[in-house]
Amino acid sequence: NNNLNKLLEVLDNVHDGSIFARPTRLVLQNLYIIDEELHHLSRFFTQLKHLGISGFSKLTNSCFQEFVINEDFRFLKSLQVQNCPLIDSNLFGLMIKSREICQSLMRVYLESCGDIDLHDIYQLCVNCFQDNLKEIKLVHYEHLADTVLGSFNEVRNRRMLLLTRQSIDALAHST
Repeated sequence: NNNLNKLLEVLDNVHDGSIFARPTRLVLQNLYIIDEELHHLSRFFTQLKHLGISGFSKLTNSCFQEFVINEDFRFLKSLQVQNCPLIDSNLFGLMIKSREICQSLMRVYLESCGDIDLHDIYQLCVNCFQDNLKEIKLVHYEHLADTVLGSFNEVRNRRMLLLTRQSIDALAHST
């Protein structure tokens, strides 16, 4: 938490200047922060193209709400979430509420996070397949290999489900 306070202090000092270059990449690992603290950070990252978070045991899907509501993710091209057990596939439902996110999102990577619901993956594909979505990679969701989603998998590895442009399009057009 001390590291987060230092980061906020630095960002506040830089942001107070008349010109502030908006970072386009944010990677956070193994910090003990909660949703509200990430909300505080959101005002500094309004031009994000790449977001990676890993090892956050307390973050939930709602940590992304401020980013989506404020349209801070409108340029987001890649989202990588690892080892965040309280973040699940409901995150996709939040993201598809923004047409801008659907238009810019290219890659989604989830590894060892919360539950994955097939309907959430389907909705992500349906809402984003016409735009730039090129890849959805889900790692350590072996149970998905035995579902209808597994039939769209581009790799022969039960530990990883990979949907590429072609399989995303096919899934979006399935019933």
